[in-house]
This record gives sequence, C-alpha cells and structure tokens, in this order.
Amino acid sequence: MNRKPSILYAEDDETLAFLTVDNLVQHNYDVHHFSNGNDCINAFHSSEFDLCILDVMLPGIDGFAIAAEIRKLNHEIPILFLS
Repeated sequence: MNRKPSILYAEDDETLAFLTVDNLVQHNYDVHHFSNGNDCINAFHSSEFDLCILDVMLPGIDGFAIAAEIRKLNHEIPILFLS
C-alpha cells in the first residue's frame, strides 16, 4: 500500500494555513500543520516527512532557525519558505 507524501507545514496565520492545508489534502498529501517553531522542531524529531514548508516569521523559533535544525538532521529533505 502506498503512503501519502508527508509534509511538515509551519504557518502561524490561521487563514493562510487553513487554505494551504485544505488544498494540499485535496491533492492527496498528508499535512502536519504547526503554528509555532517549537512544535514544528519537536515534530521533525519524532516523525518522518518528505517536504517542509516553513513560514519565516513564527512564534518561538523562526523559519530560518527551523531550517538550520532540520539540516543538522537531514541534508536532503526539500525545504520551501512560504512567507
């Protein structure tokens, strides 16, 4: 059985997050949305993702710091900044 591609999505704007998650789910992605940087990093440590979509300005840890932490753990996962 094929699994859906998994996306880690960090965005604190509720409206933008709702629209983005809804569209990605409709296109058969498994989306894990987080509204702050701390939760996002914790999720990356405990789950496997195929793509990261990060907002730059987030509460807690910003998107650039999240990307730096992700790169310490995984050099190949694609990271997109949506800001």
